[in-house]
Formats: sequence, C-alpha cells, structure tokens
Amino acid sequence: MINLLKGRGYRFTEKDTLQNREFREADQSFEVNEDLSSFEKRAYDITQVYELFLDEKSYRLLLMESIIEDTRANDIDEISFTVVEDERGYLITFTTIKQGVK
Repeated sequence: MINLLKGRGYRFTEKDTLQNREFREADQSFEVNEDLSSFEKRAYDITQVYELFLDEKSYRLLLMESIIEDTRANDIDEISFTVVEDERGYLITFTTIKQGVK
C-alpha cells in the first residue's frame, strides 16, 4: 500500500499531523491464520491501517475507487476506507488485510 500511494504522488511521513497529499501508517497487527498454517510454517493475517490527508481540491470519490481497484494487483485481500471531513479537508483511513502471509 505504501508503494501504491507513493506511486500516485503522495508523500509518506511519520509525523502526527498530516499535510495535504501526505499519508502515514497508523497501525499494524498480526494474527495467526490457523487455516493456512502448516506444521513447518505459520501463516499470518496482517492488518494495516493507513491515513491519507487530502484538501478539498485533491479529494474525489473516483480517486478513492481507483486506489481500491489498484490494490488487487498488490496482494491485498481486503480493503475498506472511511472518509472524515474536517475544516482543512478530508482524512481518508484505509484498512487493508493480507491473508496467509508466511
């Protein structure tokens, strides 16, 4: 997801306050996937949360839909997003899940 967003011209940051066209990884968690694990290797489901900030000029619903479509080529099994509007623009939160990572 980081490479996908960088490839679209957004800047990765580790700051707490996001500026226009900046994103960060907000959270990451691992869970054992018992169905896909074998005796030799455990498989994990990885859940990652990313936050992207866009001003009113940069935000478009079609843009969000195209990002979701592009995740299919990036080994992401599930993705969802929420959009919260504030006085500066839009905070978009993407939640991605990769299943069976070994």
